[in-house]
Amino acid sequence: MKEEEERAEREQSLKSILVTKSRDYVVSSDGKKIPVSELEGKTVGLYFLLHSNKSCVEFTPQLIKVYEKLKEKRENFEIVLISLDDNEESSKKSLGSVPWLALPFNDKSWQKLARYFELSTLPTLLAMQASFNLFTYDDFYLLFRIPVSDLVGKTILLYFSAHRCPPCRAFLPKLTKAYHKIKAKNEPFEVIFISSDRDQASFDEFFSGMPWLALPFGDPRKASLSRKFKVYGIPMLVALGPTGPTVTKEARSLISVHGADAYPFTEEHLENIEAKYEEMAKGWPEKVKHALHEHELVRTQRTICICDGCDEEGHLWSFNCEECDFDLHLKFALEEDKETKDDDAKEEKPSKEGRICDGDVCHKA
Repeated sequence: MKEEEERAEREQSLKSILVTKSRDYVVSSDGKKIPVSELEGKTVGLYFLLHSNKSCVEFTPQLIKVYEKLKEKRENFEIVLISLDDNEESSKKSLGSVPWLALPFNDKSWQKLARYFELSTLPTLLAMQASFNLFTYDDFYLLFRIPVSDLVGKTILLYFSAHRCPPCRAFLPKLTKAYHKIKAKNEPFEVIFISSDRDQASFDEFFSGMPWLALPFGDPRKASLSRKFKVYGIPMLVALGPTGPTVTKEARSLISVHGADAYPFTEEHLENIEAKYEEMAKGWPEKVKHALHEHELVRTQRTICICDGCDEEGHLWSFNCEECDFDLHLKFALEEDKETKDDDAKEEKPSKEGRICDGDVCHKA
């Protein structure tokens, strides 16, 4: 109940967040008053900044590049600067050097917003969807110590993992293979490792085998990301779209099943994949018999299964006995089924005249 209440509190409109009793507008860099209502329907970034903060000074030019690139692409996007400066000259300097909007100087509503969003670091960018629901906390463009422009417009996978975790070590080669295949096609794509390792040495050893980026070991923002995406177990792979919103938190299983073909992880793309496999399955039998199992096996959609015939991992489809929880992956089941049918055909051919077929049963005359 408490979680539902907290979620309801956060799912507020931009109007309820930015408008006060005395103000229903934000200001542009040239001092014009822009009604908050004009921001409706846009993705809006709330940029908390302190002009005297070194990190803010370094980050703002990078964010300007991101902003200008998005505007060049005619993205429906805007930024509202929320300055924590108490010096009017510094505040005006901050606004005068950027191309976006801002809360007016001396507007104390920033204090309420900082508490509401549990502001803990500067700079912080909170991006909100067109429906103005909070969808990311400490936007991922801020988190990683590389040029921000390198991440603009890319699909990002956040890879929550740790060296001490056997399933993480087992999944790494699959993710690495998919990563290289996707990058080889020059797709706008990147992976970022977010470590749950307990010491720097473990982090360094594990990360040394990865071809992608990482959040620095011990970065306190790892905790906020884990809370945001409800990371209760690892490995976990979260896909973020080119403009920031979460595409899926199930990217691990998608990579396991489809490999590089899972990219860009969108629902529409996955539906196309499913349709392709449905079409492929039309040529397969719906049921098979196998010497390893007494019951008839039914063709069944399975995300992942372990084949009881060869102990290898199977994906998408299996021939399954629900009663016994018995699976054979397609290649294993269909090869034996084909051999069985071929043997039956060889057996029947020379004695065709001496057999009588009654429905599905053939017996000697």
